Order: sequence, then structure tokens, then C-alpha cells
Amino acid sequence: SDSRGGTQVNLQGIVFDTLSIEVEDELSIVTIEANASKDGKGTLQSPSAVLAALPVEIEIPFTKVTVTFNGVVQARKVKTLTFNVGNNSDPEMGRYLGSRYAGRIPSNERETTIECEVDFSDTSEIERIWGGANGPTDTGSATFPVELTFAGATGESCTILLPKFFWQTVETQPEEREEIAQALEGRALSSAVTLDDGTTEIVSDVYAKTLTTAPIVEPAAA
Repeated sequence: SDSRGGTQVNLQGIVFDTLSIEVEDELSIVTIEANASKDGKGTLQSPSAVLAALPVEIEIPFTKVTVTFNGVVQARKVKTLTFNVGNNSDPEMGRYLGSRYAGRIPSNERETTIECEVDFSDTSEIERIWGGANGPTDTGSATFPVELTFAGATGESCTILLPKFFWQTVETQPEEREEIAQALEGRALSSAVTLDDGTTEIVSDVYAKTLTTAPIVEPAAA
């Protein structure tokens, strides 16, 4: 702290733990949470010095959001949607004798989930969790791909693909004379994804691709 009335805290060994994208009405909100292995007091910098140290930003204005279930666009059905990725990182697992700080921050099983509210215009989502059209089946819930696309006005886009997804809960709660909506929660599983070259194949529970017309920003020299 100094005469400007501020305090600078430096964080070291940061690991991103969760990423959340919430889409509702006209806004999309991205929230990131991180864990650090050590914190400490630093010398307070001026606002201009802080801005100069930040990486160059390329703004990509998205004007439209589209979601597909099993390749079918869910037009006029999905009201809200939240996409979550969690690495389950734990600083305590990386702390050893002789130091109060974490020497490493290991990550555990990754969780990729979606929560959304959908119009109750048909029984398709209930049938997915049943695994059949006539009620629960012995084979379990159906799996299907989910794709979330943010599109810009001049060709920019960000596509998030969950290649193998299933609903864990489908709640359909009537309330007096109000419109019935379905509250859905589901999770992604790892599956094969073929990249744009048509040959390379990876295995993942989530795959994200960004297309932009902005110039390439090269990293600064060390």
C-alpha cells in the first residue's frame, strides 16, 4: 500500500480451476475461478503500468447463440443455458513437509456439465433420460452430442462441442397456471472427435474451436 490508498497482492503458481459460460436473454457471462500456490505483498503499480503488462486483446463481438442437441438446432426451446468445466484442482494435495505453500496444484477428474431451462413443448428430453419413448429402459439414458455456437456478424465464431453427453436430471414442475418449463442437468463423457483436417482424431469430453478474422497476435519475446 502507499499514499494512493491501494494494496497490490501478487499471486504465484496460478492454475485455472473452473470455467463457466452463462447465456440468458441478451447477455453471455464468462466466469473463471483459479487457485494459486502462493500470495504476497507487492509494490503498487500505476494503472498505466498494469495495462501495459496485460496481453494484447482482440475483441470478438458475438451477436448470436445457437445450441444443438444431436445435430438438431433447438430454436425457440432453450431459455437459459450454463456451460461448466471444472478441473477439480486441489492445492492441499500439492503441499509437502517443510513448506506452507503448495509445490504443485494437481488436477483430478475433469467435470464438463450443462444446466439449462427448456420449454416443455414435447417429451424428447424426458425420452433421452429414459433411453426410450415409452419409459425407462434397461440400457440407460441415451447419449448424444451437444454443440454451443457463438457467432459474430462478420464471420467470427466460437464453437464448443460435447461429443458424448447425457442428461442426469430432468425436472418438470408445474406451478398453478404458469407455463411449464423443464430444468435439465447433464454431463459430458469422453469420446472421439475428428479435427478440421478430416484425419486427426482426439479423445476428449469437450472440444472448442474459434474462428476469427482478426490479425494473429504473436507472443512477446521472453
